Amino acid sequence: MILSMVVVSNGGSVEDIHGDWVPVAFYPVAKYVPTCLQVSFAKVSKHVQCSCADAKNTTLFLYRGPGQSDDSPMFPVMMADPTCEIAEALNVSCRCGHIQYRHRKVAKQIDNNYLVLYEMQNNALSISDAEPISAQMFTREIPTYLELRFVMKSIEDFKYRNVGIMCTQEFLEAETRYNVLRQRGQFRDRSARSLRVQKFTYDIVKFISNSLSILAP
Repeated sequence: MILSMVVVSNGGSVEDIHGDWVPVAFYPVAKYVPTCLQVSFAKVSKHVQCSCADAKNTTLFLYRGPGQSDDSPMFPVMMADPTCEIAEALNVSCRCGHIQYRHRKVAKQIDNNYLVLYEMQNNALSISDAEPISAQMFTREIPTYLELRFVMKSIEDFKYRNVGIMCTQEFLEAETRYNVLRQRGQFRDRSARSLRVQKFTYDIVKFISNSLSILAP
């Protein structure tokens, strides 16, 4: 397997956020079970403008997770440039249309396949009280576990942190095998097939355990 060099993009456009993404990693680590979900980002309307306290260009986005409809959450997003101080950019109030927001989110494009979205931390499931900012990494194409680790080691914000991994090709394959076995009813089979189920269970538990481990610098 050949891993190409990852170069952090010099800024980006809000147009780069549009479309479908899969969340693959995040910090601070919360109590979670890795799962591969597809989400999407879309601009609410070209007629809805955001006005922020620092007058920086900010766009209102609609976030859709699996099964969510038009009442999905909306939030203002600013694209980070190379000189952007993430903490300062987040702690800015904005008014988009008739809605007032205390904070906005900040997006950083890593390359054509990776995007990091930062926000002020308000995750009740987090096990870290010292981390004021949370970040989630999204990808267009799901990477392998090693590819994802390589990318994270190329990004300063993820390099030395304890990072939760949500999705890789290995986990997606394990999840698919699990669903196939469950649909076939093989989890109820107490014959020789149960060895296959035991092997699958061992594989998925081992993978999740590795995902929760601290990434080596």
